[in-house]
Amino acid sequence: MADNSRGFIHKLIAGLSRSIQGSAETEDMFLSMIQVALEDKRIAGQMLNLLEKDSNERRVHLQVWVDELTRNGAPDVFIRALLMLREDDRAERAKELLSN
Repeated sequence: MADNSRGFIHKLIAGLSRSIQGSAETEDMFLSMIQVALEDKRIAGQMLNLLEKDSNERRVHLQVWVDELTRNGAPDVFIRALLMLREDDRAERAKELLSN
């Protein structure tokens, strides 16, 4: 991801950390990620851009992003939340929630 996504990353990390302190449940992470995006139209737009890609392209872009985040020391909770979007059903659900 380019430099223009750094604000997105920081805001999403902050939202996830605030929302799921003490909890590593998958559904909590997913819902927290969606909530952060719903609170910021720019984040929602960036996520929708990713989610509108076909499954294979979405997975490739996610893996590149995750690799970059891992190299940069991003929190594990953020990486796990993003990785959920590899699943077609979760990606579709996220797209529906963010599109409304």
